[in-house]
Amino acid sequence: MSKVTCTNCSAENPQNFKYCSSCGHALPTSNTSTSTSQPIEVETKKSEEKKKKRKQLVATAIMVMFVIVGANMPQLLNKFTFNKQLKNIANEINKTCPIVVDQYTRLDNVSVLPNKVLQYNYTLINISKDEVNMDTVDKYIKPTILNSVKTDPSMKYQREHEITLSYHYRDKNGNFVMKYDVTPSMYK
Repeated sequence: MSKVTCTNCSAENPQNFKYCSSCGHALPTSNTSTSTSQPIEVETKKSEEKKKKRKQLVATAIMVMFVIVGANMPQLLNKFTFNKQLKNIANEINKTCPIVVDQYTRLDNVSVLPNKVLQYNYTLINISKDEVNMDTVDKYIKPTILNSVKTDPSMKYQREHEITLSYHYRDKNGNFVMKYDVTPSMYK
């Protein structure tokens, strides 16, 4: 271990002492202690610079995220509002369901599906799947549904917002009979 010589009494003291063990005078700091403190200071500065750069990176990333979210916010809010409106339409209809539409058909409920789809779920009263003539459905039922979507004032919101209207039919036993989707391209 290296020694430090007292400038007052010339006594030798261990390097880690701050005061002379002989006379109590303050010992000079050695060159080795100064040289060891400089690398520590340099390392501390480098560490602080790295922390500062990290903070700047994080701040930049957060700002970029806010810009992206901010730019898309109107679309997100519009989509949220639109989906909420569709759910409100379905809920209002469902409050009155089941509704007997005619002697053959009952509307059981309405569901909101992804991609702007409003699904109407019907039951064919007193008709089983094997009694349904699909040629008659294609020739008379589907055109009637399409005409209703095109002209019925209560369908105005659905037309204006280009909603796909999906009509699902089950027979009296709950067996799936058919599905008919009326897309915006069909009623525009």
